Amino acid sequence: MSITYALRESKISPDSGYTAQTVTQGTATEDDLIARLLKRGSTLTEADLRAVFALLPSVIADVVAEGRTVNTGFANYGVSITGSFASPDTAFDPSRHQVVARLQPGQKLAKLLADQTRVERVAAARPEPRIQAVTDATTQTVNQRFTAGAPVRLSGTGLKFDAKAADEGVFFQKGTAAAVRATVVVRNMPGEIIVVAPAGVTGPDWRVEVRNRHHKGTDLRAGVAPSLLDVA
Repeated sequence: MSITYALRESKISPDSGYTAQTVTQGTATEDDLIARLLKRGSTLTEADLRAVFALLPSVIADVVAEGRTVNTGFANYGVSITGSFASPDTAFDPSRHQVVARLQPGQKLAKLLADQTRVERVAAARPEPRIQAVTDATTQTVNQRFTAGAPVRLSGTGLKFDAKAADEGVFFQKGTAAAVRATVVVRNMPGEIIVVAPAGVTGPDWRVEVRNRHHKGTDLRAGVAPSLLDVA
Protein backbone atom coordinates (compact mmCIF):
# COMPACT_ATOMS: atom_id res chain seq x y z
CA MET A 1 0.00 0.00 0.00
CA SER A 2 1.09 3.57 -0.57
CA ILE A 3 -0.05 7.09 0.18
CA THR A 4 -1.72 8.55 -2.88
CA TYR A 5 -1.71 12.22 -3.70
CA ALA A 6 -3.00 14.55 -6.39
CA LEU A 7 -1.50 17.81 -7.55
CA ARG A 8 -3.69 20.90 -7.44
CA GLU A 9 -2.95 24.45 -8.45
CA SER A 10 -1.79 26.50 -5.50
CA LYS A 11 -4.26 29.12 -4.27
CA ILE A 12 -1.53 31.30 -2.76
CA SER A 13 -0.62 32.93 -6.06
CA PRO A 14 -0.61 32.07 -9.77
CA ASP A 15 3.18 31.68 -9.64
CA SER A 16 3.22 29.20 -6.75
CA GLY A 17 2.86 26.15 -8.97
CA TYR A 18 1.08 23.08 -7.63
CA THR A 19 0.72 21.56 -4.20
CA ALA A 20 0.19 17.92 -3.23
CA GLN A 21 -3.12 16.95 -1.68
CA THR A 22 -3.28 13.50 -0.12
CA VAL A 23 -6.18 11.28 -1.13
CA THR A 24 -7.65 9.43 1.85
CA GLN A 25 -8.44 5.75 1.47
CA GLY A 26 -10.89 5.67 4.36
CA THR A 27 -10.77 5.68 8.16
CA ALA A 28 -9.50 2.87 10.40
CA THR A 29 -11.43 2.29 13.60
CA GLU A 30 -10.37 0.79 16.91
CA ASP A 31 -11.74 -2.56 15.72
CA ASP A 32 -9.54 -2.36 12.61
CA LEU A 33 -6.41 -1.71 14.68
CA ILE A 34 -7.18 -4.58 17.05
CA ALA A 35 -7.71 -6.94 14.12
CA ARG A 36 -4.31 -5.99 12.68
CA LEU A 37 -2.58 -6.47 16.02
CA LEU A 38 -4.06 -9.95 16.33
CA LYS A 39 -2.97 -10.84 12.79
CA ARG A 40 0.60 -9.89 13.67
CA GLY A 41 0.70 -12.58 16.32
CA SER A 42 0.20 -10.53 19.46
CA THR A 43 0.31 -12.61 22.62
CA LEU A 44 -2.48 -10.45 24.00
CA THR A 45 -6.06 -11.57 23.47
CA GLU A 46 -8.71 -9.43 21.83
CA ALA A 47 -10.17 -8.77 25.30
CA ASP A 48 -6.75 -7.64 26.55
CA LEU A 49 -6.31 -5.25 23.64
CA ARG A 50 -9.79 -3.79 24.08
CA ALA A 51 -9.05 -3.20 27.75
CA VAL A 52 -5.85 -1.32 26.85
CA PHE A 53 -7.67 0.82 24.28
CA ALA A 54 -10.39 1.57 26.83
CA LEU A 55 -8.01 2.51 29.67
CA LEU A 56 -5.24 4.34 27.79
CA PRO A 57 -7.17 7.58 27.06
CA SER A 58 -8.19 8.04 30.70
CA VAL A 59 -4.66 7.31 31.94
CA ILE A 60 -3.19 9.85 29.50
CA ALA A 61 -5.81 12.40 30.54
CA ASP A 62 -4.98 11.83 34.23
CA VAL A 63 -1.27 12.43 33.66
CA VAL A 64 -1.85 15.52 31.51
CA ALA A 65 -4.24 16.85 34.16
CA GLU A 66 -1.34 16.68 36.62
CA GLY A 67 0.47 19.28 34.52
CA ARG A 68 2.78 16.91 32.68
CA THR A 69 3.14 16.06 29.02
CA VAL A 70 2.91 12.50 27.76
CA ASN A 71 5.30 11.19 25.11
CA THR A 72 4.48 7.72 23.78
CA GLY A 73 6.94 7.97 20.92
CA PHE A 74 4.05 8.01 18.51
CA ALA A 75 2.37 11.12 19.89
CA ASN A 76 2.97 13.92 22.38
CA TYR A 77 0.02 14.93 24.54
CA GLY A 78 -0.36 18.17 26.46
CA VAL A 79 -2.65 21.12 27.11
CA SER A 80 -2.82 24.85 26.64
CA ILE A 81 -5.14 27.55 27.94
CA THR A 82 -6.98 29.85 25.56
CA GLY A 83 -8.71 33.16 26.20
CA SER A 84 -7.63 36.68 27.10
CA PHE A 85 -6.59 37.71 30.63
CA ALA A 86 -7.13 41.38 31.49
CA SER A 87 -4.22 41.68 33.95
CA PRO A 88 -1.39 39.62 35.47
CA ASP A 89 -3.56 38.68 38.46
CA THR A 90 -6.70 37.78 36.53
CA ALA A 91 -8.00 34.39 37.66
CA PHE A 92 -9.04 31.59 35.32
CA ASP A 93 -12.71 31.96 34.43
CA PRO A 94 -14.36 28.94 32.73
CA SER A 95 -16.82 31.26 31.01
CA ARG A 96 -13.98 33.11 29.24
CA HIS A 97 -11.06 30.69 29.31
CA GLN A 98 -10.69 27.11 28.19
CA VAL A 99 -8.28 24.23 28.72
CA VAL A 100 -7.54 22.76 25.28
CA ALA A 101 -5.95 19.39 24.58
CA ARG A 102 -2.89 19.48 22.30
CA LEU A 103 -1.57 16.59 20.25
CA GLN A 104 1.56 16.38 18.10
CA PRO A 105 3.03 13.44 16.18
CA GLY A 106 5.97 11.79 17.92
CA GLN A 107 9.45 11.11 16.55
CA LYS A 108 8.88 7.36 16.30
CA LEU A 109 5.83 7.84 14.06
CA ALA A 110 7.69 10.40 11.93
CA LYS A 111 10.65 8.04 11.46
CA LEU A 112 8.51 5.03 10.57
CA LEU A 113 6.58 7.05 8.01
CA ALA A 114 9.78 8.44 6.52
CA ASP A 115 11.40 4.98 6.31
CA GLN A 116 8.46 2.85 5.19
CA THR A 117 6.02 5.04 3.29
CA ARG A 118 5.70 4.86 -0.47
CA VAL A 119 3.86 7.56 -2.38
CA GLU A 120 1.94 7.43 -5.63
CA ARG A 121 0.61 10.30 -7.70
CA VAL A 122 -2.92 9.93 -9.04
CA ALA A 123 -5.06 12.10 -11.26
CA ALA A 124 -6.85 14.86 -9.41
CA ALA A 125 -10.55 14.14 -9.09
CA ARG A 126 -12.86 16.79 -10.39
CA PRO A 127 -14.34 18.47 -7.32
CA GLU A 128 -18.13 18.46 -7.42
CA PRO A 129 -20.84 19.55 -5.01
CA ARG A 130 -22.05 16.68 -2.88
CA ILE A 131 -25.48 16.71 -1.24
CA GLN A 132 -25.61 14.39 1.75
CA ALA A 133 -29.01 15.32 3.19
CA VAL A 134 -32.08 17.36 2.28
CA THR A 135 -34.10 18.36 5.33
CA ASP A 136 -37.61 19.74 5.09
CA ALA A 137 -37.87 22.52 7.70
CA THR A 138 -41.64 22.04 8.01
CA THR A 139 -41.78 18.30 8.70
CA GLN A 140 -38.11 17.79 9.80
CA THR A 141 -37.91 14.75 7.53
CA VAL A 142 -34.61 13.94 5.81
CA ASN A 143 -34.24 12.81 2.19
CA GLN A 144 -37.96 12.13 1.92
CA ARG A 145 -39.94 15.24 1.04
CA PHE A 146 -40.04 19.03 0.91
CA THR A 147 -42.80 21.57 1.42
CA ALA A 148 -43.61 23.87 -1.48
CA GLY A 149 -42.97 27.51 -0.61
CA ALA A 150 -41.15 26.60 2.63
CA PRO A 151 -37.48 26.42 3.68
CA VAL A 152 -35.37 23.42 2.70
CA ARG A 153 -31.90 22.72 4.15
CA LEU A 154 -29.21 21.01 2.08
CA SER A 155 -26.09 19.77 3.84
CA GLY A 156 -22.95 18.33 2.29
CA THR A 157 -19.65 19.55 0.82
CA GLY A 158 -18.72 22.01 -1.90
CA LEU A 159 -22.26 23.35 -2.12
CA LYS A 160 -21.77 27.11 -2.22
CA PHE A 161 -22.76 28.76 -5.49
CA ASP A 162 -22.74 32.18 -7.12
CA ALA A 163 -26.23 33.53 -6.50
CA LYS A 164 -25.74 36.10 -9.28
CA ALA A 165 -25.18 33.41 -11.91
CA ALA A 166 -28.49 32.33 -13.43
CA ASP A 167 -27.28 28.79 -14.15
CA GLU A 168 -26.02 28.20 -10.60
CA GLY A 169 -28.07 27.49 -7.49
CA VAL A 170 -30.54 24.91 -6.18
CA PHE A 171 -32.82 23.40 -8.81
CA PHE A 172 -35.96 21.28 -8.46
CA GLN A 173 -36.88 19.03 -11.37
CA LYS A 174 -39.64 16.49 -11.98
CA GLY A 175 -38.96 13.96 -14.71
CA THR A 176 -37.91 15.59 -17.98
CA ALA A 177 -39.70 18.86 -17.26
CA ALA A 178 -37.71 22.07 -17.03
CA ALA A 179 -35.89 22.51 -13.72
CA VAL A 180 -37.18 25.21 -11.37
CA ARG A 181 -34.53 27.32 -9.66
CA ALA A 182 -35.00 28.39 -6.03
CA THR A 183 -34.93 32.19 -6.06
CA VAL A 184 -35.01 32.81 -2.30
CA VAL A 185 -31.67 31.93 -0.70
CA VAL A 186 -31.46 32.10 3.10
CA ARG A 187 -27.99 30.62 3.58
CA ASN A 188 -25.28 29.84 1.04
CA MET A 189 -22.21 28.12 2.48
CA PRO A 190 -19.97 25.24 1.32
CA GLY A 191 -21.42 22.86 3.90
CA GLU A 192 -24.97 24.14 4.12
CA ILE A 193 -27.53 25.78 1.88
CA ILE A 194 -31.00 26.91 2.93
CA VAL A 195 -33.45 27.95 0.24
CA VAL A 196 -37.19 28.38 -0.03
CA ALA A 197 -38.61 25.66 -2.25
CA PRO A 198 -40.62 26.84 -5.27
CA ALA A 199 -44.30 27.44 -4.56
CA GLY A 200 -47.01 25.64 -6.48
CA VAL A 201 -45.12 22.41 -7.17
CA THR A 202 -46.90 19.12 -6.45
CA GLY A 203 -46.51 15.38 -6.72
CA PRO A 204 -43.78 12.79 -6.06
CA ASP A 205 -40.32 12.08 -7.45
CA TRP A 206 -38.66 15.49 -7.49
CA ARG A 207 -34.94 15.67 -8.14
CA VAL A 208 -33.01 18.28 -6.12
CA GLU A 209 -29.72 19.46 -7.54
CA VAL A 210 -27.01 21.99 -6.70
CA ARG A 211 -25.19 23.54 -9.64
CA ASN A 212 -22.05 25.62 -9.24
CA ARG A 213 -18.54 26.24 -10.51
CA HIS A 214 -15.29 25.43 -8.81
CA HIS A 215 -12.96 28.22 -7.71
CA LYS A 216 -11.65 29.94 -10.87
CA GLY A 217 -13.34 27.26 -12.98
CA THR A 218 -15.62 27.68 -15.97
CA ASP A 219 -17.28 24.26 -16.14
CA LEU A 220 -20.68 23.97 -14.50
CA ARG A 221 -20.81 21.15 -11.96
CA ALA A 222 -23.84 19.42 -10.47
CA GLY A 223 -24.53 17.49 -7.28
CA VAL A 224 -27.75 15.53 -6.88
CA ALA A 225 -29.64 14.68 -3.68
CA PRO A 226 -29.36 11.02 -2.54
CA SER A 227 -33.00 10.27 -3.37
CA LEU A 228 -36.04 11.61 -5.20
CA LEU A 229 -38.33 13.67 -2.97
CA ASP A 230 -42.08 14.06 -2.66
CA VAL A 231 -43.87 17.34 -2.12
CA ALA A 232 -45.35 17.34 1.39
